[in-house]
Amino acid sequence: MLNAEDVNTAYDAFLRTLNAAVDNHCPLKRVRFRHRECPWLTLSEDLLELQQQRDTARREWDAQRTADARKRYISLRRRFRAGLARARSEFFAARRPAKDMWKDLRSYAISSTKASTSDINLDAASADQFNKYFEGVGRGSRRSWPRCRATLRRRGHRLSSALDSACGLA
Repeated sequence: MLNAEDVNTAYDAFLRTLNAAVDNHCPLKRVRFRHRECPWLTLSEDLLELQQQRDTARREWDAQRTADARKRYISLRRRFRAGLARARSEFFAARRPAKDMWKDLRSYAISSTKASTSDINLDAASADQFNKYFEGVGRGSRRSWPRCRATLRRRGHRLSSALDSACGLA
């Protein structure tokens, strides 16, 4: 590099040396994002605009530190959180095949790590959708139980009377 005859050769030698050092000391690493994507956020232009307004208000409050700037930021933050909760609720309440619903729930709402029940944040609309789904499953199971019971008995299985009482057949 120091013995180069012209600037371009010296520059190329410098870049080779720099890139080798960077590759050696700063290797590429796979990065995992901690927060999953939020498809309900990108579905609403109003929500994206509100997010930008909130971020701008936060920067203004950080720079100015006035009561008015803080009040504006907090107001926008509350509006954004309410809009985000509403959009999330609408996303999970939308009618779609059960397979897609469970895929979305596993991806966005159910954590891959063990969580306590206090970690589950379902809004009322999502909870109602779950309840309606499992209520329908329960009714269907109760209606089909006598057929299943007869089939199992024909095949020689002993059945618990608790199953009959749970289905209201005891």
